[in-house]
This record gives sequence, C-alpha cells and structure tokens, in this order.
Amino acid sequence: MNIHLILQMAADSMPDREAVVCGSQRLTYQALNDAVNALADKLEDTKKLAYLAETGAAAPVAMFAAALRGIPYVPINYRLAEDQIKALLKRVSPASLISDDAPEVEGI
Repeated sequence: MNIHLILQMAADSMPDREAVVCGSQRLTYQALNDAVNALADKLEDTKKLAYLAETGAAAPVAMFAAALRGIPYVPINYRLAEDQIKALLKRVSPASLISDDAPEVEGI
C-alpha cells in the first residue's frame, strides 16, 4: 500500500469533504486526487521531485504525485540561505522542481 492509495480511498468515500485548507486555498478530496493524478501524469520521466515554495496546496499535491509515481519527494526549506538551497539542489539533482515566486535563487 502506498500513501496515494489512502488518498484514493478518501476521494472514493468522501469526495466532497475538504482535504486541504491553506488560507483561502481549499481542496476537496476529489479535487486533491484529480490534481495529484494530473501532476503525476506530467512526471512520467521524472526521477526525483523537489519542492521549493512556501506552504500551500501545491505541497500535498506534489507529495502525493511523487508517491503515485514511486519517486523521491524532496521538500526544500525556502527559508534557507541561497547558497544552501543551491547546494541542496545540486546534491539531489531533481529532474523536476516545483516552486512558486517566493524564493529568489539565482540560477534555478
């Protein structure tokens, strides 16, 4: 059993119940599952998925999508210094990076 199966079971049994609430962002279990499946489809050839952004609805979408694909999910703390973020990105060398406009790291 992987973590995505738990989400799928929740979406099947209570699709309209809120799964994610972050400020004004709200996702039901069905909407979360749909977003996860859409992202997972785009990650077909991805070996690792890094997430560099402030907390939001995209974080659980990315985590579940990575689990569905069976690839490592690498959350990176956006509060780290730029040189630390660059070092982490170099170390994990993700094939895909999800980010928002909050982190301003030159070269990524």
